[in-house]
Amino acid sequence: EILPILAVGGNDTAFPVGDRSGANFVNMVTISAGTLSISKASDSPTGNIAAGGSNVILGRWELKSTGEDMEIRQFSYSVIRSAATNIGGTLKFQIKGGSTIYSIAGASADYVNDATAYTTTFTTLKAGTTYYLEATADIASSAASGLTYAVTALDITQVKRMSSNDIVDPGVATVNTNTLTVRTGSLTVTANAGAPAVNVVSGQSTLTTIGTWDFTAG
Repeated sequence: EILPILAVGGNDTAFPVGDRSGANFVNMVTISAGTLSISKASDSPTGNIAAGGSNVILGRWELKSTGEDMEIRQFSYSVIRSAATNIGGTLKFQIKGGSTIYSIAGASADYVNDATAYTTTFTTLKAGTTYYLEATADIASSAASGLTYAVTALDITQVKRMSSNDIVDPGVATVNTNTLTVRTGSLTVTANAGAPAVNVVSGQSTLTTIGTWDFTAG
């Protein structure tokens, strides 16, 4: 229960209860709408990615709603590349461990401007809980070594605040992730020249080494 008390002391004895006494407000409670924060996750991938890789994580962001639950309705992003080679398969934005909120063919992803993405699944961010948004895609097997990709300028531009029951731009700053570099590899298999020649006995039941090979990744 709340007992209105005047700032100068004493209790209200008549209505209106908890109003004001002169310049002194009584039990004035200010309720603020919820806010959203976004930052690059500390474990967002860095370094190299493999040509031909599937469902490669290109970026990871940390999201947190404070004050009330929120649904992500709209965001913007851009994919920066060092050469005109599209990412392969489907570019997906998904809540880690949850649903995909937006997807688009790699060939149709935005490589120039900040594309507006309207979410197809309204995932609710529970107040006070940290969530991780991931961007994943395939890397073409034809991608040249040294090609770079970066998912940049992620901006949550529209959310539904569940308690306030409104749809607003939460006013967060755009967040970039790390630039990733494509590396191509090869595997060379050769016979181990140092392995000695051996003779085996017909009908022998014990395991015998009959050959060894060297595998070299390049």
